[in-house]
Amino acid sequence: MTSSTERRADTDKPRGEQASLTAGRAAGYCWTRNPHGPGRCTWPPHTLGRHKDVYAHTEWP
Repeated sequence: MTSSTERRADTDKPRGEQASLTAGRAAGYCWTRNPHGPGRCTWPPHTLGRHKDVYAHTEWP
């Protein structure tokens, strides 16, 4: 059986994900999740073509 704090942490994940998306977009990033790693796209929103994650120094389609 899990403790009540563990259950609360599980329910907080979607809210944290939405907060991260909102913060990244407010900072001027596309912020799409990198499908090949933990990073997010750091190009401006609506940039055509590839996404780029400058934190991981990778590009993806």
